[in-house]
Amino acid sequence: MGNQRRRSLAACSWVPLTWLLGVLIGVVLLTQAVPGQAGEVDSFRISQVCAIRPDFSAFLEILDADGHMVKNVQKDRLSAVLATQTLQIKDLQDFSQLKGGVAYILLVDISKSLSAKEFTGMRQVLQKWIEGMGPQDRAAIITFGTEVKTLQDFSNDKVLLNNLIGQLSVTDNNTQLHKGLIKAMELGSRADPDLPARRVIITLSDGQDDYAGGATPKEVYEMMKTDPVPIYAIGYYRPPRKPQKEEALKSLGAFARTSGGSYFRAEANTIPEMFNRMQQRIMDVYQVKFSGPAGNWDGAVRRLQMTYTEGPKVLNAGLDMRLRTQEVAGKDDGPKGFWARMYPWGYAGGGLLLVIIITVIIISAMQKGAQMPPPGSLAASVPEPEGSNLYQTVQAPAAQTTAAHPGLALPLKPKPTAARGAGKMLRLTPVRSEAVRQPYEVNLTDRLVIGRAADCDVALTEDKEVSRNHCELTLEEEMIHITDLGSKNGTLVNGVPISGSHQLNHDDIILVGKTELRMTLV
Repeated sequence: MGNQRRRSLAACSWVPLTWLLGVLIGVVLLTQAVPGQAGEVDSFRISQVCAIRPDFSAFLEILDADGHMVKNVQKDRLSAVLATQTLQIKDLQDFSQLKGGVAYILLVDISKSLSAKEFTGMRQVLQKWIEGMGPQDRAAIITFGTEVKTLQDFSNDKVLLNNLIGQLSVTDNNTQLHKGLIKAMELGSRADPDLPARRVIITLSDGQDDYAGGATPKEVYEMMKTDPVPIYAIGYYRPPRKPQKEEALKSLGAFARTSGGSYFRAEANTIPEMFNRMQQRIMDVYQVKFSGPAGNWDGAVRRLQMTYTEGPKVLNAGLDMRLRTQEVAGKDDGPKGFWARMYPWGYAGGGLLLVIIITVIIISAMQKGAQMPPPGSLAASVPEPEGSNLYQTVQAPAAQTTAAHPGLALPLKPKPTAARGAGKMLRLTPVRSEAVRQPYEVNLTDRLVIGRAADCDVALTEDKEVSRNHCELTLEEEMIHITDLGSKNGTLVNGVPISGSHQLNHDDIILVGKTELRMTLV
């Protein structure tokens, strides 16, 4: 009896332990079932902005240190300013949960940089992508090789799109990648009323552009300065690996990152795996909707600056953009429409305009004849004194920009003449950066070093892809030059890797690590 009672007590004592162990296992499983739920924000950037009246929204990448989307972000952690105007955030939602449409621009390389077998695999993946499109999605097809062609405008006709992709093959000997990207961005920036706000460019390429006289990388970056369309690119090359191929892939990766998209390297992974990762990245964004800003939707360039705050951590992201109106095609209502209504007024208006033009010509000719001195006269032979202001036109001062007229540019102030040897004033403005940084204003007199080390003139300590002493700016005979200091990831100017000393110009973009700096002369 005593033994039985002791066994009962022992069994009872295990009950709380078993229950506690079960709870712990359940918590662990629940935590693992929701990856990224409590992840700390490590990266914050604006992937895309779509401001077509009356809608104004942005797509944000909010990622943890492993590159996964951080879930359950609240809108009260965000703030936004357009130019000098604070914006009200109406809504913030996980785009993948909204089932909203995406406008895909499929940029297809038909040059012989891909083998027939590899192109067949890519074609099958694109057809599978089209089959998976939702009712709100649209897709356009652009091919690039020796020529760049818009094969199909935006459509949701899956049969049509699949047939067009199925007819493609590798045929061309040259590649116009840069012109293809420009054409795709033009297509993606359209303001059609029925297009989804989310637009992306999808391409698979080796990054090489070997077409003589084609578009340049600088032209591609010029297109990205305002309202860039994010590029999601898979970098691919055929063995053997060569430095030229590596440089081309670096350029492709820079295009993708600068545009607000992502770059994927197809090496160990297959093309279908890369497309799956790309699709996940396209959907792993937050869509934030703003109340329409006051002022005109006049297409003027304005800066959207957003801030994410989490405790002591403050992350900034910015993008230049335009407020546009929808491109609604004019209706042709036939001869009984607008032009028919204007018909009787056309002759009267045209006749009056003709009379005015003839009168102005006659008066102008008479005035010139009265002012012209007779041939051989003293007035005709005496030259105008040097420096005379007799015929100078006096111009009114340019109007200053005000808050009510944000689209007007301020007149340039005259630059003070610097003493010889005084150097040049530069401003290095972070265009895309994962850290909170204000513009750097420096007086370049001799040498300026950019790097991750704290003692650098421009210290980018948070960017782990920047070398300790990454590159330097020097002033040589009033010209500014940049030189890479043997950095691990290289230095790019306007998307092009530099070697040796490279001359910088006003408004050039410098890429070091993940940080882009716009160099301007002050």
